[in-house]
Amino acid sequence: STAHDSCRRPLKIIVAGHNKFLSATSIAKNDKASQVALRAMYTLGPFTLGGYYQRDQDARANGNRDNLRLAAMYAMGGWEFHLNAGVAGNTGHLAQSGARQYTLATNYNLSKRTKVYALATRLDDQAARLYGGDVSALAVGVRHNF
Repeated sequence: STAHDSCRRPLKIIVAGHNKFLSATSIAKNDKASQVALRAMYTLGPFTLGGYYQRDQDARANGNRDNLRLAAMYAMGGWEFHLNAGVAGNTGHLAQSGARQYTLATNYNLSKRTKVYALATRLDDQAARLYGGDVSALAVGVRHNF
């Protein structure tokens, strides 16, 4: 069994609701931060394409921000090959406060509950450094769902 076998309907669209929450900085302003998102995923044979658009309002106490992520996966036997890219837009009127992230990954499913994985990712933070600066990472591991 491969990852794409579990989806009988090829198109899934999920409106990920609207959340309101308090952040440490919004408490001081007696204000609530919020977000709304739209997510979609399409599976056709061994290919899966997905993405989301999210709008946060005052999540970092600096104003609104738009986020977008696109992902693709190809499954072949027990293997999965993933590629995704994401963009976080500027936060409010804070110039150069966005970021971009790219990830290339592979998984090998040992069973329905266990897989081994390897990934490489790159975060390009803009000048305001809201995400901690530029980061590159490599990871390998085993995931088991109990």
